[in-house]
Amino acid sequence: MKLRAFIYKDPIIRQVILLVLVATFGFLLNLSMNSYLFNITEKYSKEANNQLSKKELGTFLHSKIIKIKSSMQELLMNQDSRITKRILHDLDNNIDEINDLLSVLAKGGCFVQLLPVNFYQNNYIQDSIIYTASESNTYNLEIIDIVPKIIELQNISKKIAHYKVNSFSHPENCDSNNTEILILYKQANTYLERAFENSNRIFYETKKEYQSIKRTKEKSVVRLKTIKSIWVISISFLTFIILIIIFKNIIKFLEIRNANKEKILKNQMVIEKILDTIPVGFIIFNKDYRVERVNKQAVYLFDAANEKTLIGKGCVDLFEKQDHEICPFLTHSSAIANNELKILTLKGESKSVLKNATLLDLDGDKVVLETFIDITKRKEIEEQLIKAKEMAIIATQEKSKFLASMSHEIRTPLNGIIGMASLLEKTELNSQQNGLLDIIQISSTNLVAIISDILDFSKIEAGELEVDLHTFHLRQEIENNLKVLRLKADEKSISFSSEIDVQLPEYIISDSTRIKQVIINLVTNAIKFTSQGSVKIQVKYQTENNQAYLLFKVIDSGVGIPDDKIDKIFMAFSQSDSTITRNYGGTGLGLTISKELIDLLKGEIGVISELGKGSTFWFKIPFTIGEAPKQTEQKIDEDDLINKSISILLAEDNIINQKVATAIFKKLHHEIHIAKNGKIAVDMYMKKKYDLVFMDLQMPIMDGLTAAKHILDIASSVDRKVFIAAMTANAMKEDKANCLKAGMCYFLSKPYKLEDIKEAIKQYHIMEGNVYCK
Repeated sequence: MKLRAFIYKDPIIRQVILLVLVATFGFLLNLSMNSYLFNITEKYSKEANNQLSKKELGTFLHSKIIKIKSSMQELLMNQDSRITKRILHDLDNNIDEINDLLSVLAKGGCFVQLLPVNFYQNNYIQDSIIYTASESNTYNLEIIDIVPKIIELQNISKKIAHYKVNSFSHPENCDSNNTEILILYKQANTYLERAFENSNRIFYETKKEYQSIKRTKEKSVVRLKTIKSIWVISISFLTFIILIIIFKNIIKFLEIRNANKEKILKNQMVIEKILDTIPVGFIIFNKDYRVERVNKQAVYLFDAANEKTLIGKGCVDLFEKQDHEICPFLTHSSAIANNELKILTLKGESKSVLKNATLLDLDGDKVVLETFIDITKRKEIEEQLIKAKEMAIIATQEKSKFLASMSHEIRTPLNGIIGMASLLEKTELNSQQNGLLDIIQISSTNLVAIISDILDFSKIEAGELEVDLHTFHLRQEIENNLKVLRLKADEKSISFSSEIDVQLPEYIISDSTRIKQVIINLVTNAIKFTSQGSVKIQVKYQTENNQAYLLFKVIDSGVGIPDDKIDKIFMAFSQSDSTITRNYGGTGLGLTISKELIDLLKGEIGVISELGKGSTFWFKIPFTIGEAPKQTEQKIDEDDLINKSISILLAEDNIINQKVATAIFKKLHHEIHIAKNGKIAVDMYMKKKYDLVFMDLQMPIMDGLTAAKHILDIASSVDRKVFIAAMTANAMKEDKANCLKAGMCYFLSKPYKLEDIKEAIKQYHIMEGNVYCK
């Protein structure tokens, strides 16, 4: 697998391997062609040599037949019995040799012959002839024809020798023997002639076949040499072409490789420049926690003279604090991300940096790459921002305190104005006085709304605005709000209508106060900017993804909003026209506060408007469907409760508010006792057990919260119930929470009206005899 991967990895190695394979293939093709030519030549050579061997065998056969013929003539002419025996022995030997020759010619094999080496024939050499019989059996007929004749010649020679010997021993039979001998000789001569002809045929035909094979061999060799030359040239040319292509590919790959090397070198130079230019210092530490490589930014960061100054430095030499999180870098298998620490420069200075550490594998060695971003200036800016934020928080708190204080100071005289106006309304007045009283009440109400807006905006800035989720009757809450708003529309002779979805649930869980505040802001806004025409309110019930939503729309035919002002309409102190403040009045905080309230309720708010044709303000908030509260068994007669005689103690240091409260309680036919501060109120309660205590908060000597605790302790010591109602110009939500936490049962903010006092007395009668507030 490794070798295969290595081969496929480098294209030059692949081309070299292909080159070797092509060269080897060409060599093997030439080798196979040479082998084929050699085999063909060898085949013809073997056939030619075999024909030569057959020719020699035919020559020997021919000579042996001649010797037999000569021996037969010598046997016929011989007159000595001993010579006759010798001749007969020679004939037998020659005939045996002929039989051996014929056997080799018929079946193939090796024929061995002894040849004399001198004239006297007393020394011989052995001559061997190897012959392979032809598979086609071309000469079998000649051989078959010679074999019986040779056998007959051997028999005739023996008969002639017998007659000769008989003639020598019995001369009287000489004539008859000679006659027989001549007959036998003629017969033997016929056989000899036929055998001689056949042997000559074998010789000459073999010679002819040899010549044919020789010519065929010469032609085949010439043809094969031509084919070999063409083959070698073709293979060599093809191999040469392929080798040229391969060499070109190798050269091409080498050029690409060289170009890539140059590109890599250029890229490395670019990377080096980038690494030296980027405002991030990096250091590579080896396994021994020694600096191995740095960039110029790291040199600058550590105040080093050059890169060589840092090379070889230990990890512990570069950081102000050395622990297991810095040196070593946790472990060599763990990375560090965005770690803030301080480094120690070579000049002994301390710098804040943001460090990242990553494990790398460089040429098989495990190293750690650390990057450093100088955040010294950022830390200084952060510290400045923290201080600025703290100062801003202090300033906001001081502003909130100032606004709360101003609200208290304004509400205190305002309470006198509204209270006296409320009492004045109950008297008999002429039309002019009623008009003036209406102006006073409207101005007072507007002033209270402005103060409330400013306080809410202050809470928004301080991030103190909160949501109070509770169950309430949705339709009733909406209709109650619309009753008051309808009166304002009637004052301007504007058509006012509402369209409330019949599918609205009866009770929901949300913040009714915040919803009421948004509704009043949007509808009041619509009425204020509509001189003629109509204001329409739509309330719809929607569900999305199993979540219930309340969609509220306020549609008016007023002045409208320019397109370039719509995006700024929900910004603080922002109005669509600089003249609007003069024409219509207002702080410009209503929509800003509404948006913040809707955000608190996790809803959406928006506007669609066209200049001169009116606007549609809408908001959409999620809510939870609630359950109806349990009904009380008996119906309370409010007038009876309010007019029921009770003892009342008022703790109030402001003379005007004392007069307002006294006038209101007298109007309700209740006796009231006034304490100028909390200390007096406690002393008065110790002397007389009052049923209901109205407690101001900010008073000299003893404040209202402290006085309330003392009164509650006194009541508790004698096991008596007491109803304490806060009556204060501190209208903040936390003020109410502090009062209820201190044990007060009711919270009444200034300015208040006659109806507000009635509500407090009613709550006292409802709770009296049933529960303790604390």
